[in-house]
Amino acid sequence: MRKRGLYICLFLLVLLLAGCSAADEEEQVSGYQIYFVDAEKTKVISEAADIDESGDLLKQLTQQLFEQPLGEAQTSLLPGKVELLEYQMKDGVLRLDFSREYQEMNRTEEILIRASIVKTLVQVPDVSSVEILVEGNPLLDSYGEEVPAMTGDSFVENSGKEINAYQLAHLTLYFANESGDGLVREDRNVYYSTSMPLERVIVEQLLKGPRESGHYPTIPSETKILGVTVADGVCYVNLDNSFSAMALNQQEEIPIYSITNSLVESGSVTEVQIAINGETKKNYREHVSLNQMFHAKPDLVVQEETDE
Repeated sequence: MRKRGLYICLFLLVLLLAGCSAADEEEQVSGYQIYFVDAEKTKVISEAADIDESGDLLKQLTQQLFEQPLGEAQTSLLPGKVELLEYQMKDGVLRLDFSREYQEMNRTEEILIRASIVKTLVQVPDVSSVEILVEGNPLLDSYGEEVPAMTGDSFVENSGKEINAYQLAHLTLYFANESGDGLVREDRNVYYSTSMPLERVIVEQLLKGPRESGHYPTIPSETKILGVTVADGVCYVNLDNSFSAMALNQQEEIPIYSITNSLVESGSVTEVQIAINGETKKNYREHVSLNQMFHAKPDLVVQEETDE
């Protein structure tokens, strides 16, 4: 009887531990974060948000982000006289209107604050993107151009939750057309960590796939980027075997020149070498030898049809 009682106790203990583990995992998965700039104003960090599941999620995140002190130093996200005047949702776009002092902030600090705002508020299921206004007018970047609505993908991080200084990249990416025999152009603006090579950002954006209708991915989503390095004007791209083994239904050269054309046009390179698991003395699929330097092929870019 004692052994039986011991087994029952052990069984109940296992169930209890399993329940706690599942609860912890659920809390970790469903937990919301408040993103903010660290005291040194060099990166974006986060802390757990205090959320009442029965309340208005957007209102709670907005209040905690703008109205409550953040972090151990108990600082606020917005400096000085910068104020959030109002916010409103329309068709999935959350528009935040700030006082004129927002436009006067230091550019580096402003981008970090912008990243904090977007990464916090796109956690709300109904928010697909965030647009920032200043006294009712669109926010302007350092080039004097309007900053478009941003998503979480607008900010590319190097690793973890820490984001160092940002810079804006105007990328020209090439994806496949519907028939898989040509490339179509897609322009994209991305803020990325200055500690990450631009060429790596380009390959990662290609892996994320296109955003425009009629454009099709060229790199299988299962592909892992093993390395992207640049030396003497050559970009060396190393992908895992999924790039070839799970190739998409396209002409063989299309994925190769999707990568090459995008890197040559948006990066600072003139040639590209592509390896699979570090190997170049092999063919991509059947006929494209990887044992060569690839140059951009503008003739593969097709003119898209426009609705009249």
